[in-house]
Amino acid sequence: MFLRITDYIFDAYLGGIKPDVRTKDWFLVDNIGVMISASALYLIVCQFGPKVMYFFHPFELRRPIMIYNAIMVFINGIIFYLAASGGWFTHYKFLCQACGSVNEPISYKMARATHLMMLSKYVELIDTVFFILRKKKRQITFLHVYHHSTVMYMFWGAAHGHLTLMVLVNSFVHVVMYSYYLLSQFGPSVQKYLWWKRYLTRLQLTQFVGVILHSLVVLHPSCNYPPAIALLPSANIFIYFLLFINFYMKNYTNKRQNAEMLMQSGKSLGTMCFTDPKLD
Repeated sequence: MFLRITDYIFDAYLGGIKPDVRTKDWFLVDNIGVMISASALYLIVCQFGPKVMYFFHPFELRRPIMIYNAIMVFINGIIFYLAASGGWFTHYKFLCQACGSVNEPISYKMARATHLMMLSKYVELIDTVFFILRKKKRQITFLHVYHHSTVMYMFWGAAHGHLTLMVLVNSFVHVVMYSYYLLSQFGPSVQKYLWWKRYLTRLQLTQFVGVILHSLVVLHPSCNYPPAIALLPSANIFIYFLLFINFYMKNYTNKRQNAEMLMQSGKSLGTMCFTDPKLD
C-alpha cells in the first residue's frame, strides 16, 4: 500500500515523464533511503559533534582543507563543463527546455553532470566536519545546516531539461567559492588580493534569484516540462534566498552601521575583517 502511494506521488511529480532508465543503476540514484539516512546522520553529527569536541583541542587542518578545496574546484569545474557542453552552451533553449529523449547521446552527458552534482553535495558535508573538528561552532548556523541537509535532494529528481540550469549555475558559483577558500589558506601574502570575498554572498543571492525566475517559465502552457520538477526545488531555493538575505544583512549591513556608529563616537576600530561562513 505504501509503495503504491509513493509510486502515485512520484508519477504525479514527474507529470507523465518517464524516468531515465540509464541512471537506475548509478550510484545512490535508485535508493532515496540512503539520501534520507545521510541527512539524518548529518543532523546528528551537527547536534552532538560540537559537544564531543568540547573535550578536545581544535585540530589544525590547514593542509587537508587546502586539498579538499582544490578537489572541490576540480569537481565543480568538471560539472560545469558537462552541463555546458551537454546542453546549455549547445542546443538547450533558455526560455523553456523540455526533457530530452533518453536516446540522445548528448542527454547522457547532462545526466552525468546532474548525477555528479548530487554526489558532490554528499562530499560537501565535509565542510561541517571541518568546522566541528576546528571548533568553529559559530559557523554552524541554521542556514548552513539547513542548506547542507537538503540541497542533495534538488539534484536527484531531474537528469536533464529545464531544471538543469541550476547545475550549470551552481557549479560555476562553487568554482568561484572554493577557489576563494583555497586561496585564503595561503596566508596574508595572498589574502590581500581577496578583496572580492564580500561579493561571494551577492553571487549566491544572484544565483538564487536567477534560478527561481527561470523556473517560473514552466508555468506557461506552451512549456512542455513538468511544473512540479522545477517549482518544488525552487520553493526550497526561495528559503535559501531568505536565509542568505538574513545572513547578509547581519554580517555586512548591520556591522557596517555599527562600525560607523563607533567611528562617530571617536573609537578607533583598527582593521575589521568580516568573515564569510563556508556555505554553498
